[in-house]
Amino acid sequence: MSDKVPVPVLSCELDNGYAFKNCFGFISALRGRPVITFLADKMVAPNRTFDDQVYGNSSLYGDEINLAWDDNIPVQHRNLSLTFDASRIQATFGRIKKKDQARIVISQTRDSSDPHNFDGPNSSNDFNIYISSGTGGDGREGIRCIAATRTRPDDTLIKYPEENRSSLMVIPARSFRQMIDSFAKCKKDTIRIKYYMNSRYLNGQEYKGRPGILLTTDAAGQSGGIIEKFGDVPDEDPNAEKTGWSTPALQLSGVKIDESAIVRPKAPSQVIIEVEKPPEPNEFSFTADKVQIFAKLASMHNEGNVRIYYQPGCHLRIAHRYGAFGECEICLSNIHVREESRAIVKV
Repeated sequence: MSDKVPVPVLSCELDNGYAFKNCFGFISALRGRPVITFLADKMVAPNRTFDDQVYGNSSLYGDEINLAWDDNIPVQHRNLSLTFDASRIQATFGRIKKKDQARIVISQTRDSSDPHNFDGPNSSNDFNIYISSGTGGDGREGIRCIAATRTRPDDTLIKYPEENRSSLMVIPARSFRQMIDSFAKCKKDTIRIKYYMNSRYLNGQEYKGRPGILLTTDAAGQSGGIIEKFGDVPDEDPNAEKTGWSTPALQLSGVKIDESAIVRPKAPSQVIIEVEKPPEPNEFSFTADKVQIFAKLASMHNEGNVRIYYQPGCHLRIAHRYGAFGECEICLSNIHVREESRAIVKV
């Protein structure tokens, strides 16, 4: 019976180890069983929440993280997707300090009788992710390890806004984080995002105005909600009567109090149930337990900007670069995007 031996497959290293910490921290915020994929020139981590409300991806550029593969693995075979227990991320990557050196090594557990079999017949799917950080030897904290298993990458179909046809809004990262933090104490609310392109047509020509974004809550069983906005947001939303979530109401200290209720008694034996209308193409939503994902995105890098891309019929894309190392993104869908995607699949 042959022995099992660990064989290094790839490594990556950074003088600013916080990029590793933030990248893996963003993955863990999605609260699924994460999948991370190493390619010849980069590392990507496309994942989604269990309820498919939020799609997230975090990437690191290979030349920025000194990504190095085992020379025995041909370039065309340098594609490795691993899944692991997300609960281990904080204990393993959470110890990395901002200016720490950090190093990741991926090893494969192979049979000693077949030590060069990376992805051939009967190759092993058992891997380990080793991380060290700090200076001196194996780092201040020693070497930590997460067991991982080879798997298939996420296959979510994302309909990205086209660069030359979409509307782009840029928000300073700190301002976006402050907006998101306003919803940190929400429990069972639905948080809605509405994107205003503010475009108009004159003599057949499109003139793009300054876009705006509105975030608000539909408070479950409550009569109040929270509002945050940035950019040019109309004082009166023409769709308020249809959507039931941006109706003008009393406003106190930045908190909007809506006088309407979802279920309102009419008589002792009767109630009126107001049925929510489908969202407009520029409306997207997620439940309050996803707020942490948006907070993580905004915290990836304190400087810079969060970019929001919108195109009717496409996912709403919210992206943030963390320095020169990489980028993370969130994509939100609605019924209009899903219908467009089904049409593409049928064709």
